[in-house]
This record gives sequence, structure tokens and C-alpha cells, in this order.
Amino acid sequence: MNAGNTERMLGGVPPSKESRGIGSYEGEHRDRQVEIAVQLFQAMGIARDDKDKRQDWILRGFRGNPPILSGVQK
Repeated sequence: MNAGNTERMLGGVPPSKESRGIGSYEGEHRDRQVEIAVQLFQAMGIARDDKDKRQDWILRGFRGNPPILSGVQK
């Protein structure tokens, strides 16, 4: 399963949500989502325009090495 996920991701297949009824965040919730993502990537030293490092971080979960979220504060 992990290999298939990685192949699809690297092949440019857009990600799909497991829970189809949720939809996307809007308004304040979307703002919070973006704010937390910015803090997370800043804490890891990954620049917004560093697509290679961002993709590597995303693919860690597919390879069975989930990213650890700790100590990220505003």
C-alpha cells in the first residue's frame, strides 16, 4: 500500500481524502490550517518554495515514517 501511495504521489496523481463528506476548510478554519502549516514548516526549516523538501516531508508518511509534530508554537 505504501509503495502504491508513493508511486501515485510521484506520478502527479492528486491526493484524495479518505473521508469524502468533509470537504475543504473555509474562513477561520482555513486561516488556522495555513497558519499551522507555516509554523510547522518554519520549525523544520523548510522554505515555502522548496518543493523537494516539502514533497519529501509529505512522502515520509507513505514510507511508514510519520512526521512528528511537537514543539511547534506561535
